Amino acid sequence: MSHNSEGFVSWFDSSEDEIIANNPKCQGVDSDCTFSLSPNGNKIVITSVENDIIKGDFSGKAIIVGTGAAPYFNTSLYYNITDGRFRIKYRKE
Repeated sequence: MSHNSEGFVSWFDSSEDEIIANNPKCQGVDSDCTFSLSPNGNKIVITSVENDIIKGDFSGKAIIVGTGAAPYFNTSLYYNITDGRFRIKYRKE
């Protein structure tokens, strides 16, 4: 049985700080920026779910996203991810 759902993948990586610091929109009104997988052409695969931990792989185009007062997507600043991995601990309620 498969389920379709939507989600948002973002992360912090200090090696991208310079790209964000040099983006005028991130330095201005919208001071909160991050990298996120673009809305299209990405692949996220869950490889295991056990002991309240979800593991998986992802690949795609990471773009800069403003998350503050004036959210935006900047598709001109990006890098391609080919072998991303995630591990998420979740809580049952």
